Amino acid sequence: VSMSCHARRQWPTAGRAAGEVITVDGTTLRGAPAKGIGKEAMHLVSVWAQPRRLVRGQRAVDTTSNEITAISAVLHLLALHGSTVPIDAMGGQKAIARPIVRQGGTVPWR
Repeated sequence: VSMSCHARRQWPTAGRAAGEVITVDGTTLRGAPAKGIGKEAMHLVSVWAQPRRLVRGQRAVDTTSNEITAISAVLHLLALHGSTVPIDAMGGQKAIARPIVRQGGTVPWR
């Protein structure tokens, strides 16, 4: 699962106001197969535009990778200038904070 071309094209021009809060969080899908039956449950990283309750992007976490890698990949596709990007403890890595700041976003815990 990845961002569609349409979503990538729309993000920079979607009327985003300066100061918008964009949240990033990972979740395991409900009803996804359990490890005990031979398949792992699907885990997604989602990027939300809070004021509009709109999903701006999603990326599946590869079973051989981790959430940090998926967060980094999806954030590189988005325009973050002027946005605040709070991330839970899992995202508290320099590898994630640096690209956000380079793109003009703010990480509150930094």
